[in-house]
Amino acid sequence: DQSNYDRRSVDVTNKTGTNLNKNYIAGKEAKRRRYDKSEFTNHKVTYPSVQRMGLLYVVSNTMVACICLVEAEMDTIYNNHDKDRNNALPKENGDLKKSSGAKDPSPEQENVSVVTVPEYHVKQKLFTLLTLSDGYRTQPKSIEAARKKTFHFWDTQPVPKFEENVLSSEAVEPNKKIEDMEETYMLLQENYVEDEDNMFRFGYSLEFLKWALKPPGWQSDWHIGVRAKRSKKLIGFISAIPAMIRIYNRLICMVEINFLCVHKKLRSKRVAPVLIREVTRRVNLHGIFQAVYTAGVVLPRPVSTCRYWHRSLNPKKLIDVRFSQLGKNMTVQRTMKLYRLPKEVRTAGFRRITEADMEAAFLLLEEYLKKFDLAPVYSLEQFKYWFTPRPDVVDTYVVENDGVVTDFASFYTLPSSVMHHPVYKSIHAAYAFYNVATKTSLVDLMHDILVVAKNANYDVFNALDLMDNKVFLEKLKFGKGDGHLHYYLYNWRCPVIPPDKHRNIKAVFCIQFLLMLHFWKGIMLCQISYSGKGTYFSAVLRTLYALSLIISISGCAVLHCDSSKLSDIVTEIDGEVLAYVDLDRDLFFDLVVKVEPNILQFYLAKKNGSGFLLADSFTIKLLWNRNIVNVAVGNFDGDMYPDLLVTTKDIVSTNSSKVHVCFGSERHFFCDSQTYDIEDEPQLVDCNCDQKSDFLALLSNGSIACFISGRSGRQFVEQRFMVELASPVRRPFSVAFVDMTGDLIPELVLMTDTMKNGSLVGFEVWTINETSRSWVHLDGDIEPLQEPRKQLLLLSSSTKIGQPLFEDFNADGLIDMMVPVLTENDLTMMVWSEGRWSVWTLNTTDSDGVIWRLVVDLNQSSTFSLQAGDYLHSGYPALLAVLENANRQRAVFLMTNYPLLRQFRIDKRLPFYRDPSLTNAAFYDLSEDGFLDVMLLRNVSGRSSSLFILSERTLQSTFLKIQICWPLPFDNYLMSWPGSSVQLQLTAWRGTVNTYAGALMYSTAYKSLLLPYKVISTGWHGWNDNRLKVGVAAWSKATFEKHDLMPITRTYVNPYPADKPKHWKLTQMIIWSRTRIISGSILVLGTIVVLSIIILFMEIRLWRMKLLGEDESLIPRISTYYR
Repeated sequence: DQSNYDRRSVDVTNKTGTNLNKNYIAGKEAKRRRYDKSEFTNHKVTYPSVQRMGLLYVVSNTMVACICLVEAEMDTIYNNHDKDRNNALPKENGDLKKSSGAKDPSPEQENVSVVTVPEYHVKQKLFTLLTLSDGYRTQPKSIEAARKKTFHFWDTQPVPKFEENVLSSEAVEPNKKIEDMEETYMLLQENYVEDEDNMFRFGYSLEFLKWALKPPGWQSDWHIGVRAKRSKKLIGFISAIPAMIRIYNRLICMVEINFLCVHKKLRSKRVAPVLIREVTRRVNLHGIFQAVYTAGVVLPRPVSTCRYWHRSLNPKKLIDVRFSQLGKNMTVQRTMKLYRLPKEVRTAGFRRITEADMEAAFLLLEEYLKKFDLAPVYSLEQFKYWFTPRPDVVDTYVVENDGVVTDFASFYTLPSSVMHHPVYKSIHAAYAFYNVATKTSLVDLMHDILVVAKNANYDVFNALDLMDNKVFLEKLKFGKGDGHLHYYLYNWRCPVIPPDKHRNIKAVFCIQFLLMLHFWKGIMLCQISYSGKGTYFSAVLRTLYALSLIISISGCAVLHCDSSKLSDIVTEIDGEVLAYVDLDRDLFFDLVVKVEPNILQFYLAKKNGSGFLLADSFTIKLLWNRNIVNVAVGNFDGDMYPDLLVTTKDIVSTNSSKVHVCFGSERHFFCDSQTYDIEDEPQLVDCNCDQKSDFLALLSNGSIACFISGRSGRQFVEQRFMVELASPVRRPFSVAFVDMTGDLIPELVLMTDTMKNGSLVGFEVWTINETSRSWVHLDGDIEPLQEPRKQLLLLSSSTKIGQPLFEDFNADGLIDMMVPVLTENDLTMMVWSEGRWSVWTLNTTDSDGVIWRLVVDLNQSSTFSLQAGDYLHSGYPALLAVLENANRQRAVFLMTNYPLLRQFRIDKRLPFYRDPSLTNAAFYDLSEDGFLDVMLLRNVSGRSSSLFILSERTLQSTFLKIQICWPLPFDNYLMSWPGSSVQLQLTAWRGTVNTYAGALMYSTAYKSLLLPYKVISTGWHGWNDNRLKVGVAAWSKATFEKHDLMPITRTYVNPYPADKPKHWKLTQMIIWSRTRIISGSILVLGTIVVLSIIILFMEIRLWRMKLLGEDESLIPRISTYYR
């Protein structure tokens, strides 16, 4: 069946003398008849639209040509031809007459006769009869008519029925030689979509076909043709190209089916169903089981429907060729004046796109399409292919303001051949493609596109009422058509989508559950069928299906089924771990280990997570009288190798500290001879936002200085910092580089003494001022430590304040500050959240009733730190701490977070490890699979060692492991950028929206051992949608946002350049953990064993029956029994 041309009704007044030739097919013989031109007066005529593109998305005027779908019921059409011909026109005056004695001519030898056709019957019958093929007449044009029709072919296909929801499809890609392309060109030129009056037909150019059929990733076997056996002439064609389509919140690889065309003489020979089945088979071989296509007729069942609109650019020509008609009381001059356009565009900065604009325009389109429920997802390569200007194929324009591309518009060219006209041979038509307006109004942007099209001698500009197009259609004098374009999804169900509907992130849990079942059924069964009569094989198939369902239900064990419990110690190394760094660039974090007071060694992590290898060449040895107290990893010289900031104290006098800077290279570290005298320990901060590491330190005179790396990165300039402090700095010097305002840009949070005696702890917050390019005091500091009801928390001399923790403890999308306050009797956690202080308790009583107490160093010049991390993958960070009971026994416990109760409790798993020599514990990921393991530090007789305990993965979890890398002009994931912030918004299948925040490397002092990545998890809950936001320290306060991330991945963000987030690069790597691979292998092997046993059992029974001479007719009954 032919997809219909869109038609717009226009009144024609007193139009006489029009010559009209039509191909009237009525029966097995095609007869050309000429009508009396004097009869065509005062009747309503419709004109065809040029746009008949196949595979248009619901959110876009996409480029590929319309599919002419031939219905299976055409085989009965010839039986009704004679009846239609006899009843079509009245017997008197208007009857169609043959010359006496004349035989029915063949299509090659047509007879021509002249008849008179009354006006009434022209309106009633003419446009129904004069069609391209009789098959087209039988096709329904509305949903109501289609419901009453039986679709013999489509009822056999995986498309939704009218009483159901909708189907989805998969993408295929074409690949053809130039000579084959020319044959396709001729077939489409002579046989593709025409209007009902046979006046216009698409006139595809060869260049257009190459553009539409050969995008990136096209496949040659997805271009399918049918040739005549003798003449070898191409008589049928269908094509598919690959596409990535987002349907609601599901990203699906599918194909676009295009250019289904069958020779006119074969329209009733069921060629189209054969082509459709063949392209389906070939696509399935590539593991693709969904497709998208369009049609002008109603089939089972449209997912969306759009209407055509048309804007005349050359009305005189369009009227002359009867593409459009004059309206009531209109003349040609009035019409030309109505549609007149200026010569120049009205928008400043409007110009044709260039190669340099591609990435900016791509980002605009990518962000724009996220608003819609059905949309394509392009890569940058695909975007460049589809939108690079090509003469007479596609053209793209942008609007640039102050060097930034803010708007984007495009259109493609698809002319139509004009048949039977003595002057004009074609209509030059443009079609709206994608248009994105952010600064300029969409009306002004499209007005300029019309001006460009008019100046390029286009005759008409066409658009669909999808996306935001309704904003400009009537304002720019587009005329509404009465034809519609229907969108279809093959092998997919989803709710009907209005063409201009923006995304709704409400849950569609039930629908997605059905989709998952359908997906697993299709994958596991692989469309196996067996035609034999009742044998044991039918029982095997049913058993296979049952096992497939079991595997699909338990498939999470292979994909993302995990939780955590501890196993035995994996490895132990001598020395105390002080920092994490990736030295060998294998994406596994290695260890910086203090083996002697003045010696650092480096252990490289094995990729299988089984242990570490010593890398001797990187060993650092300082002077014999220096004692290393802390190591921080940064990048001071801006190269691709990590550098170290090593803090030491004198072995004899521990009052002051020295800072050593060691610069990294391929095989070793070089420690600069110059050192810097400071008090306490420094904090890594990018003070001047030049994307190089600086360090903030407290000097002996009580002032704060920032040591800024020079141009070479090997020299540091001391610069006064935070000069206007309201209160003196509290010691130990504690400063954090973290976002406290929710804008993802890190601030400096400094702990101060509000009272001179140190009994009241206060905080000052300093932030970036992008105007003065300096750090300024932020109004509305964090209030001093307070108990509920605004009572100040006064500290005694024995009270200890720990290093603040900055985590999203209540999962509200904002960073909270937790300050541990240790008194003689208790440990209290003071939490600053939502602009006020609250008290969180630490319940250290285990399930046996034993009371434990936090182990801390009571040295006045020291402080203590706790470790926080989402060990349980619940979405709420837990604490890791070394506790001691009354019997001086020590153990490492996980303190589970209960945010509603504002409490941390000892986890029911009891201690990870018991050892009286334990001093500290930290999280670490041995396998880099997103599940945190535990590192234990102990000291036996003055000798330190580090133990690693691997967590076993047993339950389900969905998560992201995020790392913000140092901004480098190449792909490099070696180092993390201190102070960077992440915010992840997740939408569950049931529609709930949760937001999680994380701060990376906010502290590098006092053996913080913070992980250089952030693991954000939602437990077993799946995601429907997600959005990641990232912020770093830059004067521009630039932030980066990315949608639709894959879960269970290592996600790396390279924020280069820091002030241009549109250029930032995000990379995701799927996590394949050892436990998942083992789980999958066990499932597969188990399935094979069970099937083998069943087959063996059935073979033995069959052999026994034959041996006993029983009738083989019993076998079907036995097989039925085992069903």
